[in-house]
Amino acid sequence: MAYTANKMKAHCNRRLVDFDPDSASESIVVLNPAASESCLAISAGYEGFLAGFMHSVGTGSVTSFRIFVADNAAGTTNAANVVSHAIGSDPNAVGDTLWLEATGEQVKAAMGTASAYIGVKLTLATSTDEGVVFFERSRGDKGDGQTADYVS
Repeated sequence: MAYTANKMKAHCNRRLVDFDPDSASESIVVLNPAASESCLAISAGYEGFLAGFMHSVGTGSVTSFRIFVADNAAGTTNAANVVSHAIGSDPNAVGDTLWLEATGEQVKAAMGTASAYIGVKLTLATSTDEGVVFFERSRGDKGDGQTADYVS
């Protein structure tokens, strides 16, 4: 079988971004750093959404973790929660991970009449803590160029 570099990447749009909010307040993750946009457009064909967080610096806890929808790419207009992580343990060590997923049906239920963007909100208990956020939009069909390299 021939190697196809875009076989796995053709079904999902994946993002892996640094999260360093310098705040102990809820912060919106910048999922599209190339365009300085916090949220990604909700396009037809996406059936599932997965967010992950890995603690990379510090020993404070994660106090909230949400997938949400909004009317703008900044995630500030008519924002509505889709799902929230019920944080039962204390993910406060480097390497601790949390995962959260939402179905297309859950996203549609949370959308208002104009919601067109999806994003992730996190709250770290300590303003000096940092982490890495993974975000995936899954498709039922293939699409070229779903996941592209980003090098700043």
